[in-house]
Amino acid sequence: MKAGMTLDEIAEERLFGPLGITDYYWERNADDDNWASQALYMRPRDLAKIGKLVLNKGNWEGEQLISEDWIEQATSIQTLQYPGQPEDSTDPFYGFYWWIYPHLGAFTALGAGGQFIFIVPDKSLVIVMTSEPYVLDELSLESDFFDLVPMIINSIID
Repeated sequence: MKAGMTLDEIAEERLFGPLGITDYYWERNADDDNWASQALYMRPRDLAKIGKLVLNKGNWEGEQLISEDWIEQATSIQTLQYPGQPEDSTDPFYGFYWWIYPHLGAFTALGAGGQFIFIVPDKSLVIVMTSEPYVLDELSLESDFFDLVPMIINSIID
């Protein structure tokens, strides 16, 4: 605890509190620490707040909660999904905890069991989907979601 606070205390003070997120559950490991990158349960409207914060480059109602530079780096291609992945691939690339879909002009956070925050900056669009965790056929659910996304994007008039 070099920061003098636990991860959930930092998140509450610097992110959840300013966003008005109060109804969440974050699992703890055997050492009673939060799982930093997983096991955070939120309502869809609160996931949408995270999406809007990222869409607005870390700014929430005039307050810069996250560095704009960090948001830019996190939502930009940092690595390939697989060796030799072509630049024009429709398979996603990876940023920092965000999957990047250049062919859709979008990026997404994917959670276990069919939890998605999908952001299309050019359309000022945030799409959130939640489902019962640990659904039996998670890959089918993800495939169905990604079949719908282009239809949603294309339905928006510029």
